[in-house]
Amino acid sequence: MSWLVNNIGTILVAVVVFGGLGFIAFRYFRGKKKNSCGGGCAGCPMNGKCHKV
Repeated sequence: MSWLVNNIGTILVAVVVFGGLGFIAFRYFRGKKKNSCGGGCAGCPMNGKCHKV
């Protein structure tokens, strides 16, 4: 129990960092599943080729 108390700051930072990375990965793969690049096709080099606008 004392190990947990001594390292609570490190544990909380790790949870926040890994949670953020997990959220980013979730959004990325969800967008890929929808076959969507997230919009903004005007500046994309694949403009008009990846999906119909």
